[in-house]
Amino acid sequence: MSAIQTTTTTTTKNYDGDNKYHNDNDHIGKKYYISLSHNTNEKKPRRRRRRRVVRFSSILHIKHTISINDMTHEEIANTWIQQDEDYKIRQQCQELIALEETGAVHDCLRGLESHTKYGKIKKDMNRYESKMLVMNEQDQQYVDDCLDEEKISSLYKEVSNKCQVDAQFMAQKDRSDVERYYTNKNESSTHTTTTTIRSSTGIITLSKPIASAA
Repeated sequence: MSAIQTTTTTTTKNYDGDNKYHNDNDHIGKKYYISLSHNTNEKKPRRRRRRRVVRFSSILHIKHTISINDMTHEEIANTWIQQDEDYKIRQQCQELIALEETGAVHDCLRGLESHTKYGKIKKDMNRYESKMLVMNEQDQQYVDDCLDEEKISSLYKEVSNKCQVDAQFMAQKDRSDVERYYTNKNESSTHTTTTTIRSSTGIITLSKPIASAA
């Protein structure tokens, strides 16, 4: 429903210092105002939000330690990885990946998948795809003069859900590998073969347990 309100302007005369008058309005006109009446009884549908719950384990493990303020410089250096140690670790990982890709050695690269040639391409593509989906949706909402955060989140999940499924599959595989390792360890004795590779940053030692019948 709409209501139309009409107002009429009238002519007024004002006298100045020369005993002359002038009109504030040159003519009589009408102005129309249209006001929309809203139905206050109508309610917008509310979206249900997923309830978030925080749970705490019933089993507590407490380990006492000293504060970092009470540690010496040597203790701090022995506790946390230093910059030179981090650099050596990264260099050894890169050399190990290079040896694996060239076929010089065949060993497990678990944990280094995203640093391989194929892993980098896959990671960059996932990041690019998710970024473009979000930015395109933000541009479209800017043009439409609206804001829908839930839609932006759902578009991002189209990519992140695939990554989550891959991560969960890898975690299940790791668990089965660990369980199989401990099962074989309990049933048979093991001995370890080592392979030593000399590199520019030092010596890389690859260890591989081999199970043998008891």
